[in-house]
Parts: sequence; structure tokens; C-alpha cells
Amino acid sequence: MALRREGDVLADVRVAFTGTNPRPVMLKGTAELCGGPLEARVFNDLDVLVRDQIMSMKTTFTPGHYRRRVAGVLARRLIARLFAG
Repeated sequence: MALRREGDVLADVRVAFTGTNPRPVMLKGTAELCGGPLEARVFNDLDVLVRDQIMSMKTTFTPGHYRRRVAGVLARRLIARLFAG
């Protein structure tokens, strides 16, 4: 994840995942998350982007739907930490 903050405004965010799909995935649609404060809407919309674009491969350890859910949780935690500085 790469994030740019201007004051209290989320100016830019880019998110990529590896280890979930057959190849690395750069989330599309993250520009719509920007332009305002880091609020519940951003977290919810980020979670939707992750769920829609991450196609977790089946493994012997964890089911795909669980890994997709964890990917969303980790993305929300990381954006909050990066925004906080």
C-alpha cells in the first residue's frame, strides 16, 4: 500500500496484493477513496474493492473466502496506520 496524505485529506492511495491470486493484483478503483478524510466510507469502500477483486486461490490450510476476508481486514488496518503516520 502506498498512501499520500495532505493534512486531514487522503490524497492518494494505491493497494496491491500478492499471494492471493495466481498473480499480483493492483486494486482498481482506489482513486474514488481519495479526496476526503479517512472515514467509515473509505474503510467500507476499500473492503468492497478487496472482496470484488481478490480471488483467493484454494490452499490446503485456509479456505478462499476466509483469506479474502482477512485481506480486507489487513488493508483497513494498514490504511489507518499509514494515515496516522
